[in-house]
Amino acid sequence: MSSPIQFVIREGGTVHFRRQSSGGGPGAERWVLIPPLPTLGEFADWGQDRFASGPDAAFMVDHDERRILVNFSHPYAYDDWDSYRRVYLHVLRRMWPDWRVGWAYAGMEEMLHHLGLDLAEVDPPHVPALPAHRADRLPPRRHRVKDERGGTGMHTAGDSLYAGLLTVDDGTAVRAYALGSGLPGLLASGEEILARLPEEALCRTRRVMPLDGMHLDLPARTGGYWTSFHDVPLDHDDRFPRWPGWTWRFWEDDHHRQIDLARGAVRLPEPDLDTVLLDFAERHRHWQIDPVHMRDLLLEQIAGRTEDDKYNALAALVHAMYT
Repeated sequence: MSSPIQFVIREGGTVHFRRQSSGGGPGAERWVLIPPLPTLGEFADWGQDRFASGPDAAFMVDHDERRILVNFSHPYAYDDWDSYRRVYLHVLRRMWPDWRVGWAYAGMEEMLHHLGLDLAEVDPPHVPALPAHRADRLPPRRHRVKDERGGTGMHTAGDSLYAGLLTVDDGTAVRAYALGSGLPGLLASGEEILARLPEEALCRTRRVMPLDGMHLDLPARTGGYWTSFHDVPLDHDDRFPRWPGWTWRFWEDDHHRQIDLARGAVRLPEPDLDTVLLDFAERHRHWQIDPVHMRDLLLEQIAGRTEDDKYNALAALVHAMYT
């Protein structure tokens, strides 16, 4: 199965697209992690100067404004996707201190928006050609959708990696639900979701960090949401039509905002930072560096240090491994 990768590069006021049908899986994020930053000249052999929607990995490198946006979607490859992604962004910002580095929460659309381009302009909708003869047309296939939850339309997520977390404050208590539905579906469902929440989805703790979450304050009619995986609407001021009268806040990937508002209703796993940093360094270990030596070196650098100093030490090690 292919893993498409897309680059958007601006140099000298001109935007270039480069893509290929493979290479967007785990490891693709090294394209902008390892110096030097990609320039147009590095893609001469790719031969595909066009936009592609929905790649597995996408990177925008704006040399004119010194701006980097990244987005990749392969959490299945990591034991702890949330921690890996957070460390990656921290290290990336320290590798390129003179650049503005961020996650493209709206995917490719956010990258195009930064460059002043419209999605419909670079990716016009595909209109399939009509068949030459009506005899060539096949009748549509109809499928019966079975709802295994008695018509609720929702299902529990157990401890799945893809579990979404919903917390609901009714003014007297907060309830937490582990749901299999992702953030886009929760946001698009509207207030009717409150009548469809299965009791079996109630939870007090999660052994696996959810990929996204949403909090609802019913008396105040306010909502907040965060994500480390799904794309969200580009214009967060253009709120959701099925939530009339609600005010929304987007917390990027900060799940602590939801946990604080949940007031102890649910607990999420908080991994040990030193362990996460060591795992990250091991994943990006250069083949010439002995793994035991690398771990000892990093442990020496992060022992007793502040969180910022630990990220700086990891970034310095990654830089040394690849330059």
